[in-house]
Amino acid sequence: MKESLKQWPSSGVKFYPKKQSSKIKHKASDGTGYTENQIKAKLSEAYSLRYNEQITYLCEDCGKNQATESSHIIAKARCKQLHKTELIWDKNNFYPSCRECHMRWEANDSTLVRYWQLMEYVKKHDLEGYLKRINL
Repeated sequence: MKESLKQWPSSGVKFYPKKQSSKIKHKASDGTGYTENQIKAKLSEAYSLRYNEQITYLCEDCGKNQATESSHIIAKARCKQLHKTELIWDKNNFYPSCRECHMRWEANDSTLVRYWQLMEYVKKHDLEGYLKRINL
């Protein structure tokens, strides 16, 4: 959503109003609104529960490389767009992956070992996104 230009009444100078990101609420499917800080706190808690303080993981896609990141099946921005913000911290929506497999998922590479398993999650929570991915 693009913001409209505002104008200072006395000077005629145009500007974009400053966003108050801490007050912006992203909706969950039940209508509850969450700020970015609340989302980050919930995601941090979910990561702690999911990863149980284990220091190293293997990538759940290739099983060969060390996981260097936590990949979201449905991207955080997409969860917000769908008004399903609760998916951001859903433990089934993220997993340890190496950079290569993460980028392959982002590129919709159907040769990933777990591609269709991940797609089932997408189909369940984001049918539009699922259909876009399979119709590329």
